[in-house]
Amino acid sequence: MAHDIQAALDNNDIERARELVQTALQDNPDADTYYYAALVADNADDKADYLRQALVQDPVHADAQREL
Repeated sequence: MAHDIQAALDNNDIERARELVQTALQDNPDADTYYYAALVADNADDKADYLRQALVQDPVHADAQREL
C-alpha cells in the first residue's frame, strides 16, 4: 500500500493518495501510513497529529521526526 501512496504523491494525485491513506488507516495503520497521512493532511493540526502517531508506532521514524 505504501508504494501505491508514494506513486500517487509522485504523480501529484493528492486525492488518490488521500483515498489510499484512508484505506490503509482502516486496514492496518503503521508508522509509514501515519506519515503519509500527514503528507496529505488538510491542515497543520491534523498533520502534527498524524506525525505524532507515526512516532508512537515507530519512535525513530526519521521522516516523521524531520517533518514534526
